[in-house]
Amino acid sequence: MIRRLGLNTAACRAALFALAMASAGSVLGAMSLPSGDIWLNGDFDDIGYGYTGLAYVKPFLFVGDLAATDKPGSHAAVTNLDYGYQLSGLGTSMLKVTYSITNNDPAAFSDLRFMVDVQADGSDSYMDTPKVTWPAKGPGGPDRYQVEDWFSVDLPTEIIANNGLNDMDACGGAACDVDFGLQWDLATLAPGQLWKITLALSDDGSALSNRFLQAISVDTLNTELTLSGKAAVVPLPAAAVLFGSGLLGLVGWGRRRTQA
Repeated sequence: MIRRLGLNTAACRAALFALAMASAGSVLGAMSLPSGDIWLNGDFDDIGYGYTGLAYVKPFLFVGDLAATDKPGSHAAVTNLDYGYQLSGLGTSMLKVTYSITNNDPAAFSDLRFMVDVQADGSDSYMDTPKVTWPAKGPGGPDRYQVEDWFSVDLPTEIIANNGLNDMDACGGAACDVDFGLQWDLATLAPGQLWKITLALSDDGSALSNRFLQAISVDTLNTELTLSGKAAVVPLPAAAVLFGSGLLGLVGWGRRRTQA
């Protein structure tokens, strides 16, 4: 797959795009994932949208206590944070990925930032026009965004290096190979709390939040990707908290900052 192998010639990209689209069979109002959940970590490839669109999703998590950004599952492997995700809405106009970060530690985690990079290919020219809608933040809406030209900047690398997004549109609203992202910030995640971030990708202009990003194909009518989402902190059910506390008693509480 082109973005994993690092091939960036126009010929290779066009050939692979045509092959993927032949199997995706995207249609308006029917978000698809023909290749399935192949990475099993919250990343998704070849999400079909509109008539000729494909999108690629990568989540990242910054943990202030570790002063580092990494894949959420990597942080969960060395702390008492649990990570999970759930996919819904395939075959409808809005695909949702609900990511969850749970604090099973006896102490709070501070300065968490959840970021999602989404690369949009509206057609085999890879040219889309980005649009940023960013009014005053509504409930649960994202805190930051970033838009880049995939040919010029590798946004996932930027996210890791800068520990966040920069509220800039590098394409300036002009057509480019759109790669964009959203970020949610959380000051504190207390013990026994779950941070739930619901990411939404739609092909009919609908959005979960009043702040959202769009990539509009310059070649194909009715092929646009809208990126939005909401976040909320919820307490864990009492039974889950007790179960988690019992597990911590068995394995010890020393994992949280072992990699700090």
